Amino acid sequence: MSHHILLRAAAAHVRVFLRIYFTLVLMLISFVGDKCCSIWVKMKLYKHRSVPLHHMTGWLSGTGLFSAIAAFRATPVGWLGMLMLLASALSLVCDLAVSALVVTTDVVSRCHFNTTGGYSALSDVVFDLYINASPTGPLYDMVMAAQAASLSNGGINGIYVKVNNDPKFRPDENDVVGTWVCNATGAQRTFPANASTDSVFEGLLQDGLLFNTTMYQTWDDSGSGPRGLFVWSASEKNYPTGPWSILAGVQTSLNTTSPKRMETYMCSMSAPKVSWLLERMQVSNNLEMWAATVQSNIFPGFAAPMGNVPAFPKDPGLVIATKLNAMTMMAGAAWGIEDYPRRIDDPTVGCIAARTLVPWSVTALFVLAALLAVGMALCLLGLTWSRRVDQKRLPNVPAYIKAVDQGTPNDLIGWMKRATEETGVSVVAAAPTPSKTPRIERCIEACLLWLHLPLPDGRWAEIWRFGPSTSTFDAASYVGGLGKVTALGLFCLTQPPTMPVPSGGGGRGGESQELLNVPLPFPSPSPSFWTQKTVSVHEAEL
Repeated sequence: MSHHILLRAAAAHVRVFLRIYFTLVLMLISFVGDKCCSIWVKMKLYKHRSVPLHHMTGWLSGTGLFSAIAAFRATPVGWLGMLMLLASALSLVCDLAVSALVVTTDVVSRCHFNTTGGYSALSDVVFDLYINASPTGPLYDMVMAAQAASLSNGGINGIYVKVNNDPKFRPDENDVVGTWVCNATGAQRTFPANASTDSVFEGLLQDGLLFNTTMYQTWDDSGSGPRGLFVWSASEKNYPTGPWSILAGVQTSLNTTSPKRMETYMCSMSAPKVSWLLERMQVSNNLEMWAATVQSNIFPGFAAPMGNVPAFPKDPGLVIATKLNAMTMMAGAAWGIEDYPRRIDDPTVGCIAARTLVPWSVTALFVLAALLAVGMALCLLGLTWSRRVDQKRLPNVPAYIKAVDQGTPNDLIGWMKRATEETGVSVVAAAPTPSKTPRIERCIEACLLWLHLPLPDGRWAEIWRFGPSTSTFDAASYVGGLGKVTALGLFCLTQPPTMPVPSGGGGRGGESQELLNVPLPFPSPSPSFWTQKTVSVHEAEL
């Protein structure tokens, strides 16, 4: 995971950001690529070179790109077509990668220690009270929950400085002041199957495998005899005068008909910062209260019927040490008294934290998209510079270059405009049928005829025609051959009051002299066409 990126932001927010980033970058690539395609084609036309049709498609992507490849059986726009394929593939891969790979994961971290709810912390002041830590109540439940969370999350077993009810608790070295360590002594004793518990414990005591100062024993009675024997003893009496250690014996043969085999363990606390706690704990009372709890954790399945013999734990010493750690934490907890405050020096605690994982593959796509955008921008700059150089060096007249620039289509809209210019038909959105059929009149003056015709596919066509000013323009006869006309307008161009209309026929010698510029209302069923426009009428045209 060293090459992955971990973010504190929510995974949903990161995915939205990445989708916006890839969308904008790919849109920029498409826009710049379209400009590159246009300039590349025009530079060829400047030099009077032939250009294949599939080089004039402009920038394509998605299904449009693959349709063009299938139709032309060639990559559009030469080498730029390879970049189109890369950008199209990148668009699909980026979306899938962001959706599938940017996820929430748990990582080892340090989290803020929550003190708004219940919590416990070791006192940093040596107190003079003698403590009994009972394995019941809210504090016990909290300590048990902390140990269970630590075990589940892979934390360290030990005496924790502070605990709360956080299920993400995962203590590290900064959260532990020490621990109890219980190691097997290697001394095993075997007793007859019918041996009493007292004889077993007396035998261990005589062999020096138990302390003779404080000793407590417990077992389960199966009805056929005792099983699951556990005994532990301390090196100090109830009111200790110094640190103390533990000797414990655990039965490892669980069948009541088999000889009783006892394994012994030696336990000692390795926690110099809180070693004083051992002198403030009532040893006998604590061992007596905790004996049954330890035994039930070593043999957790004894509530089952006799025939279901529970599995023996792999390390009974670890179970004993864990319970001694809990006992010590409860005994050393600041009791909320002013003399023994709960001071939190470190506001953080080891934990399992949720992070958003951005894998290296998504990072690579992030960089690749940026590099492709930069590359396309550099390509556009290079083509623009080459175009200007060609415009200066080529012998073509500026009019030819201007004609190439304005008349060379590069995309679907460009081809549509070109077709419109050649046919004189423009396609607009469908419009509602007017409530009244326009009246067809005759114009003696210069006139402009506007037709609004329905097309088979539901769209509308607008056609404009000029009529002569010196003869009658019969709009009715003109429209009669067009079939159904949904809307028709006839606008006569009359002379302005301040500008008399010059008399005479056509222009002299083919000259085209401007007669008048008349601002006319440009009507259409679509509200967007209700604007003022100027129509230039020339004497030669009239």
